[in-house]
Amino acid sequence: MKEVSKSYEEVKTMQESFWETIHSRGEWWDLCFVPNPLATDLQEILPARSKILEVGCSSGRDARYFASHGHFIVAMDFSKNALKRMMDHARKQGIDVQITPVHKNVAEGLPDFQADSIDCFYSRSSLHVDDDTMVQLAKKISLYTKKGGIIAIEGRTENDTPILESEDIGDGLAINWKQGGHLRRIWRKDFCIQLAKDLSWEIITLEDRHDDLGNEKNLLRFVAKKGSV
Repeated sequence: MKEVSKSYEEVKTMQESFWETIHSRGEWWDLCFVPNPLATDLQEILPARSKILEVGCSSGRDARYFASHGHFIVAMDFSKNALKRMMDHARKQGIDVQITPVHKNVAEGLPDFQADSIDCFYSRSSLHVDDDTMVQLAKKISLYTKKGGIIAIEGRTENDTPILESEDIGDGLAINWKQGGHLRRIWRKDFCIQLAKDLSWEIITLEDRHDDLGNEKNLLRFVAKKGSV
């Protein structure tokens, strides 16, 4: 393991400006209207007109996909540029009334919801927080999600190339200096299993996957259902 050069708190403060710069350049335009496989697979099991909380919506390719299928999404991101792009596209698609944008850094918590009020929590490659913060977020996610509701998370594993090239800063986090200081969470099966056990979630899927969009990512897909306990 490399010597840690910065603390999580130091790195965390860099991320908002890092992503504002990326989104101001309008990168990944070719994928802007292509939903992630996690979203398309989830669509098959979601109840009609579900209320979804998405963390890390970026330009909204998944949020807009869900909206196009009649769902209602609270879409959260810490990049104002990303949220603007999402809503500009949503208005052109005629689905903007189904999407509520929220400008917030997940490291500082989630928006406030009533207990048992959302049908699904969704996040893909976005929950870049340390272990303790993730546990606290999971408790809130469980509180907000209806009994029988779905929690769907996908993130990079320790075998993913950018993770292997990164500096391990501890507590489940790594930062890739070659990519300008990109902070990522390292997702592991044992951590997901413990979360599910502690929160009485029924695991539906817990498996390694590769990105189906040609990006050669090594991902862990974690889909669970909130139990009745």
